[in-house]
Amino acid sequence: MRPRLPTLLITLLLTLTACATQPAPLTTPPAAATIPTGLHWYLTAAEKPALYEQIYRMAGDRVQQLAAGRAAGSWAVIADADETLLDNAEYQLMLARSGQKYSEASWQPWARLRHSVATPGSRGFVERVLAAGGLIVVVTNRAEAICEDTRANLRSENLRIAAVLCAPQDPATGKMLQDKNPRFEAVQNGTAVAGLPALQVLAWVGDNIKDFPGRSQQNSEPLAEFGDRFFILPNPMYGSWEPNPVP
Repeated sequence: MRPRLPTLLITLLLTLTACATQPAPLTTPPAAATIPTGLHWYLTAAEKPALYEQIYRMAGDRVQQLAAGRAAGSWAVIADADETLLDNAEYQLMLARSGQKYSEASWQPWARLRHSVATPGSRGFVERVLAAGGLIVVVTNRAEAICEDTRANLRSENLRIAAVLCAPQDPATGKMLQDKNPRFEAVQNGTAVAGLPALQVLAWVGDNIKDFPGRSQQNSEPLAEFGDRFFILPNPMYGSWEPNPVP
């Protein structure tokens, strides 16, 4: 694993970004950074790498079963990028320590550093899929503006990916279209990327319920597909679950 950038450099990057996008700087810095419990867990818990390794091992075993008898290059696994193949906890830590919230204005400069590291077990899983004759297609809600940086970051972490599909922009509003289902369908019907044929998708891997076809916070059924064709990883730092009301 390559060394991480110095904390001071990254903090300076976030500070400069915040100053450029806010009407006025904070008059006083946060007294003492409070590290959210979910981020604390993700950064330090022994259970985190154990869970990732376990899930990726289970996913690899199942994909090998599903791939039996299929022609090489005819099938794929779809994976999310952030907190699935790539670990961005250092960005979340910088936000917490500087008192900032997530924004594209700070996230995109971070992503352009190409400094995210491979999550535990992800590289071994990718290699197992490739050895079985499949392809890995990444469907991520990173913006198109940082899609090439994402591809480069994946390559630098020795994650051999066939294609990366970032979130397209709505031509009318300029907003990112974050529904992944159209991109899932494009992979299956061969319209995702030039040169990529129609692929049968045997499995999906992600850390958010929306990383799986037709699923949302309001509709996660049927659960039987999880552990069979859907493999979900833990992410207590952020996600589509955050607006959910507490019962």
